[in-house]
Amino acid sequence: MRRKHKTRVDVIEWISEIENASKEGAIIIVEGKKDRDSLRSAGISGRIVYVKDIEALVKKEGLSIFKGKSFIILTDFDREGSEMASKISREIESGGGRVIKWIRYQYRALGLPDKVEDFYKVVDDDLYRGLDKSISFGER
Repeated sequence: MRRKHKTRVDVIEWISEIENASKEGAIIIVEGKKDRDSLRSAGISGRIVYVKDIEALVKKEGLSIFKGKSFIILTDFDREGSEMASKISREIESGGGRVIKWIRYQYRALGLPDKVEDFYKVVDDDLYRGLDKSISFGER
């Protein structure tokens, strides 16, 4: 699959879409702390939970924990992460929740790093030099 070349505007818009979804209550699911920290360093301030915590809640309370909620799944794009994303997506939808899939697809289409923990590097590189500092997403 050929990836689109990312631009500063494309990545900023992607981050903004996550922020908007988060403000509307969407919960971001990642594999671990490094993934969360990477997204935070990029200015993503929404609610972020770990796969292991979701799995523990499902075991304890069942799929009903997803009912009426929206989720963004940002597990890695390697085989293991993709399988995790598929499994969690099926569980969320079976439990009456909604997965905002296009955000994950767009991450991939932008050619961003396969490992979400490396996303912060995109923000730190030349792509963001000169970014208007008045743009702030804040930290929750």
